[in-house]
Amino acid sequence: MAEKNVVSSVMESVAVEFGLDDAYEKAQNLKNEIDSCGIQQTIDNHIDSAIQKASETVDAVTDKAKEVGGYLKEDFNNIKEGVKDLFASKEEKQRKAEEKAAKEAQEKAEKEEQERLEQEMRDALDKSYILHTAMVVCDKAYTNEAINPSYIVVPLSHGESIHGLPQLNVNDYIPDVNVLNFGICRSPQNPAVQAEAARILEEVREESKSWTDKLLNLFVDTSKKDVCTSETESLAACCAAPCTPMFGTRWIDGKYDVLVDGAPALLGRCTLQCMYGGAVTIQSSGQAE
Repeated sequence: MAEKNVVSSVMESVAVEFGLDDAYEKAQNLKNEIDSCGIQQTIDNHIDSAIQKASETVDAVTDKAKEVGGYLKEDFNNIKEGVKDLFASKEEKQRKAEEKAAKEAQEKAEKEEQERLEQEMRDALDKSYILHTAMVVCDKAYTNEAINPSYIVVPLSHGESIHGLPQLNVNDYIPDVNVLNFGICRSPQNPAVQAEAARILEEVREESKSWTDKLLNLFVDTSKKDVCTSETESLAACCAAPCTPMFGTRWIDGKYDVLVDGAPALLGRCTLQCMYGGAVTIQSSGQAE
């Protein structure tokens, strides 16, 4: 046994010396496997492994061929249609031109009908009284009615209701009391957005400083005190920060001949202007559809 260990040690040293250590390790693993499982079982194991790897390779190649084949088929069909058009008769070309014109006319008509319906809905909303939980959007918010809408609410009813829901008036404009915040603001006029832009700009400047500049900062204050530079303002247009709405006036264009708790009733046409530049519009009445 001692002699075998010495021989193994010498063979391993020789293999390492001549850069054959990987081959030697594989040979040793194979010998150990044969000693453990026997020659026939070891052969069977390696055959199964080879078949499995080959099967996986064939599957991968097949999938890739199907993918490429799909693109080639599409390209071939496009070329085939182009060749057909090139040698088509005058009547055939006329027929295709008419079909194309008819399809474009249909698409245009459908688009115009959709726009007409949307305008009718907008016109109806503009004349509607607005109730508790009506949906609103801000054009400076990083959101929309489909993703993260905001709402107008009242903590207490004004005493007027429609279908059991409190009716609102133009004085229901207090941020985060009546008009819930819009989540994320992207207005460059928002101080929070400007501060975020200044922070990012400072990080970029810090990362671009050389070792000498950083060492100099230990002895001399080279930081810029004014963060509202043109660079910051430009970057602010691409930044966002938490929404903290500020409204200087109440809702505009209420129904002055219908009072709710002594103030004009809120209509769907009313708008609200945020001091940070956002225009708030009403997107639903809050009434049952």
